[in-house]
Amino acid sequence: AMHLAIHQVLAVSPTALTRDELHDVLRRNGIPDHAIDEIFSVRDNCDEARFAGVKFDVEDRQSMLRTATRLHQELKEHRYAARE
Repeated sequence: AMHLAIHQVLAVSPTALTRDELHDVLRRNGIPDHAIDEIFSVRDNCDEARFAGVKFDVEDRQSMLRTATRLHQELKEHRYAARE
């Protein structure tokens, strides 16, 4: 979901970029530092959950999903604000 939001807003594929490149693209597009930090935190947590081989707590998953949903909304709002 986070990769799709980035792709929709910035018209780049985040999976084709290194971490530093993605950070630069987000910053150049005016994404606030707090949102960039949270985006990377969600990505890192998702990767950890995917490859950990253990079952994660339902509350942790729901919290991460809420954060990702909020960030997705922030990115969409940024896209619409940039068009005005």
